[in-house]
Amino acid sequence: MIWLTILIWLVFLVLTIRQVSYAWVRFLPLIGALPGLMVLIAENTAQGVFSTTEYALFVLSILLLIISVILLRRNRQRAIWGIGSAVVVLLLTMIMPVLAARGTLSNEASSLPPLPEATLTMNQIARDVYDQVLAIVSTETGLQPEVISQLLDSGEASVADMVRQADGDLEVVIQGITDVMTNAVQDLAAQGRMDETEAAFAISAMQTVVRLGVEFDLTGLMSRFEE
Repeated sequence: MIWLTILIWLVFLVLTIRQVSYAWVRFLPLIGALPGLMVLIAENTAQGVFSTTEYALFVLSILLLIISVILLRRNRQRAIWGIGSAVVVLLLTMIMPVLAARGTLSNEASSLPPLPEATLTMNQIARDVYDQVLAIVSTETGLQPEVISQLLDSGEASVADMVRQADGDLEVVIQGITDVMTNAVQDLAAQGRMDETEAAFAISAMQTVVRLGVEFDLTGLMSRFEE
């Protein structure tokens, strides 16, 4: 469906640049936004995360916004429609994953049983998350968790380096780490130990943050769970 958005927006820009005078052309930016927004809504109904759809719509709306601003002198009315449509798509692309993640957190919080008196500290939670992450990397690389931890602490290799050298599946590692960290954030928010809005932002951007972490600094990524 994203390709349909691209096609309609391209038609709008070509017709505007060539100064084709059909009145309906002004509505093309809004019409073109609808297929992309439908995909955005469908994806975030299942899970509120920034994925390929969000990145594609973000880039496309930025491009439409820039080109529409440039076209203001040529056809002000059409350019305003282009700017307005781009801004709407841009805002919804950034907001919807966060709102979807917040809704999921609220549902989980309402179904969570009362907290026991003895609760793990944030450092203990961070240690547990880190151990699970090491286990995921170990499965794909064949290295012992202790060896992986030493390599990460010393900065000799990133997670991505280790997985590639072992011919492992980096996407499996990224998804596994994303799931572990997302579950940890959801639990903290559901227990009232983390602000829901902050947790929603963290969850929606988790896969992107993890993807950067495995390439560069995974230990820095783990520090968000420490006190």
